[in-house]
Amino acid sequence: MDESQGLYPDLNMGVENCQSYPYHNYSVNGLSNVHEDFQFLVQKSSLCLSRKFEGREAPKFAQQKLKELFKLLLSPKKKTVACTFGEYHSFFAVSNSGLNPDDIGPGGVFLDMPEPPSIYMDTNRMAGNFPLNMDEDDIDGFYNFYGDSLKDVVVESGKRNPLYHKTENSSSLLFHEMMHWTGLSHHPDEYPDLVYLSQLCCFQHDSISENQRQRACEILYEPKFWSGTKDQRLQALKAQSIHEEVNQLIDQYHGR
Repeated sequence: MDESQGLYPDLNMGVENCQSYPYHNYSVNGLSNVHEDFQFLVQKSSLCLSRKFEGREAPKFAQQKLKELFKLLLSPKKKTVACTFGEYHSFFAVSNSGLNPDDIGPGGVFLDMPEPPSIYMDTNRMAGNFPLNMDEDDIDGFYNFYGDSLKDVVVESGKRNPLYHKTENSSSLLFHEMMHWTGLSHHPDEYPDLVYLSQLCCFQHDSISENQRQRACEILYEPKFWSGTKDQRLQALKAQSIHEEVNQLIDQYHGR
């Protein structure tokens, strides 16, 4: 990567405004951090979603989606990863694929996102900070909302909010958003949520125990949830309450 410009010229991928990635006001050498995260996610996903990993074979559906992602990354199509600093504060990151209805707004328009495929990483939210540019009414609102939970905390714009969830593995979050570039959406009916399952299985997270990570892998590598007819998949998913179990893992990951 050309760190002076934040670009991967061979991939035609730009990295914009990420000097303090992944944690706004706390991180330095942000472009190097993006580079390390990108290298790590390529390595981990290549192993985890390869044909054979830890004695198990990833489902062909997952293998195909990873191939689609790598094909896109290697294509001449312009790709952008941009960092924001708490402008919205309702998400950690958002992907604009131009392909699926999970994208926020038509093509990410109301967020002023770059042309797809693109990603916004909100580094202020990822750090678990209070919103930026708060006025006195905003600060009073935090104290009123949280009550005694914030009685010993100084509420200040851009400073850590101990009650907020912090992104603990930025590489896995970047992988998660890039997987959306393949058109994958959350909570599909006829498959488990591949975006979350591959993220939780392939990457370590402090909020997810090793047993929970292994369970995510078991679901990810179970052929009956990914192959056969749609009716067969739906029956298998319903019989074992897989959608509900995956949702519980997602809530655990987000600290809910």
